[in-house]
Amino acid sequence: MRVEIDKKVVGKNLTKLVKNSGKSRKEICAATGIGYSTFTEWINGRKYPRPEGIEILAKYFGVSKADLIEEQTAAPVLLSPAEIGNTIRAQREEKGLTYEQLAEQTGTTVAVIKKWEKGKIAEPRIDMASNLARALDLPTSALFGVQENETNIRRQRFRTMLYEELPDLCLTDDEIRQVINYIKFVISQRK
Repeated sequence: MRVEIDKKVVGKNLTKLVKNSGKSRKEICAATGIGYSTFTEWINGRKYPRPEGIEILAKYFGVSKADLIEEQTAAPVLLSPAEIGNTIRAQREEKGLTYEQLAEQTGTTVAVIKKWEKGKIAEPRIDMASNLARALDLPTSALFGVQENETNIRRQRFRTMLYEELPDLCLTDDEIRQVINYIKFVISQRK
């Protein structure tokens, strides 16, 4: 299959993720095992990562692969730390998790979970947010105050499922249209 990735889009998305992470390029390269010059080529939009590079970066930044390779459009609505805390508490309670269980699943302490729920953590570390998001089945972006609408959340979950099931998935625009048409056909058969 052909790779249809816009190098400039990947560069722009990476630049934003690096800035939001608060980490230097060297720190990111050391943590991911990606060469500094290679990473710089990606950020500058001169080259794009292979599928395994995209997967490494997605895991490191706690985002979907699509968040790296697709144009990010709408400006997000930002939530306050208190609103983020309310989301965490509601999701923890909905999943029936105690503070202790959630702390164990995320590799942190009960005190940190309680601080987060009280809105006392405004700028979490990426690894903490990623672990908490995974445990609560939330998009990592929600823990940084980015409010996604329900349609975007469903799209992100769908993309994540696709990429998890088919990690080497790289479709052309025509192939994507064919997949969409097939999905529409399957849905039409339900009625």
